[in-house]
Amino acid sequence: MLKKTFTFWALLVVAGAVLLGPASLTPAAAKYLGAEVCKKCHLKNAETWLKTKHAFAYETLEKARQQNNQRCLICHTVGFGQEGGFTTVRATPELKGVQCENCHGPGGDHVIYDVTADTYLVKPGRISVGISLEVCAKCHAGEQQFRQSAHAGSLELLRAQPDAKDYCLDCHSADRILAKERDKPNMTLKTAQHPITCPVCHNPHDKVQVSQLRLGKQEICVMCHTGGQITPGVTPFHYEAQMHLGVGGVGVPPTPSVFLRAGVKCPDCHIFAREYREGRPKISGHLFLPSMDACVGCHSGPGAVPPKLNTTREATEAVKEKQKSMATLAASLKPKIEEGGKIVTERKNLSPEALAVFNEARLNYEFATKDPSSGFHNSEYARKLLGVSDERITKFLNMARGR
Repeated sequence: MLKKTFTFWALLVVAGAVLLGPASLTPAAAKYLGAEVCKKCHLKNAETWLKTKHAFAYETLEKARQQNNQRCLICHTVGFGQEGGFTTVRATPELKGVQCENCHGPGGDHVIYDVTADTYLVKPGRISVGISLEVCAKCHAGEQQFRQSAHAGSLELLRAQPDAKDYCLDCHSADRILAKERDKPNMTLKTAQHPITCPVCHNPHDKVQVSQLRLGKQEICVMCHTGGQITPGVTPFHYEAQMHLGVGGVGVPPTPSVFLRAGVKCPDCHIFAREYREGRPKISGHLFLPSMDACVGCHSGPGAVPPKLNTTREATEAVKEKQKSMATLAASLKPKIEEGGKIVTERKNLSPEALAVFNEARLNYEFATKDPSSGFHNSEYARKLLGVSDERITKFLNMARGR
């Protein structure tokens, strides 16, 4: 393959030399070319990129009077400190800001400059189109937190499951999620290389949503954190969206969570960010763990939403108290569910009606207890689920005992 590629380019250069004259095809003079050159072929991406903060990264340095700070210029310009890269805004104005080549690599490796036609001929395969965490991690400090998150381990976690299927990659691998956009074939459990990475949620070329999210703040999470149709007899998983909406259980009326009614969205609690201050490190929120600081932000100060929570300690205690109450309810119901499960396994002559009652009882129980927040996402709905589950499992046990 390498030999064929070399032969192709050799023929192209020779043909160009014949058609355009001696020395009409030369390597690009600069290693870095700037977005204006990329724009000639990638107009749509260039136009949408101009609406992002990346395009004005150098201006943010000027506002902060840090435009001469070399540590900042590395990430706010193209190729600073490298051959053919940004030097000063006067000498290389075309390389200021975060541009295509910050993520895709030097454009001089991607094209040959045609002097006669004053245009660029593309060299396929000489540009990076990576979706790994490292592409963004070069500049975004939050990657250290992201590396510790469940998202970063999503592919490894999936492969460890004995019942994992290729379609699970739709939410566990950037390769699969971004395959269509990148004009790549769908990956399998064997071929996928990347877990969830930054471009799954963030569009590097566009700013339709806040923080360059691909969808709204709630929708981007619900894209994966939803289980679709809930069916008795099937163990529920990834039903965070349904728990917030308060739907899907058996015999329980729709009960939207207090968070949903208040307009609180997933990132408000799970991606609580904090800017750097002297003596206090920046927090990107990309561990995706709920932050007690977020609770205090809404439940403290004048006009705060009750209950009053002035410190993270008070918030933590309030959350734990609600979770403890839920755990007590679930623990009292667990022996009945286990007894029912044993009866279903051992007795093959149960009526369809009895089986249906048991499956409804177990569905509500697992819906409430398998929620990763231990019921806190929607404690009112979770309590109702357990209440109906108790009624159904009691009915089933009576049916099984012939009462």
